[in-house]
Formats: sequence, C-alpha cells, structure tokens
Amino acid sequence: MRCPDLRSSRHTAKPSGAGIITSQTDALNSDRTTIGIATASQIRGIGATVSAVWAGVTVVGSDALVMYTYGGDATLDGKI
Repeated sequence: MRCPDLRSSRHTAKPSGAGIITSQTDALNSDRTTIGIATASQIRGIGATVSAVWAGVTVVGSDALVMYTYGGDATLDGKI
C-alpha cells in the first residue's frame, strides 16, 4: 500500500488533498501545535543509509519522520 503524499494532505482553508484529520481534543483546540515532518538525515545529521535512534525507534537517514508537535519545533524533539 502506498502512503499518500504528505505535502498534499496538509489541512488548510483550501486543501489540495484530503487533509490529516484527528479527533484528539488537544489537537482540535490548539493553534500552537502542528504535524512536523522531516527526514531522519535532517534531524539526526546522518547519511541516507546510516541508522540512528529517534524516539526509541531505529531509523535510517532516508526515513520520513512525522510527529505531532509545537509549531516551530525544527528538530522534532517536542520543544521550541
């Protein structure tokens, strides 16, 4: 099964995709949180085939990391 293109799934006033939808109360009532997306190489500074641990999971540099976090969290560590 192919994953949808995350770029087109971002929910905006005029989404180009179906949007990412949640029923989590904190997410529905906050204007400070968002979905953070980056590759492991961007977050961990590793090569595309090098492995590292992120949030307790072994990832390689080419993996896409997705996290519910604060807007402005450039390192996907849950802090701004």
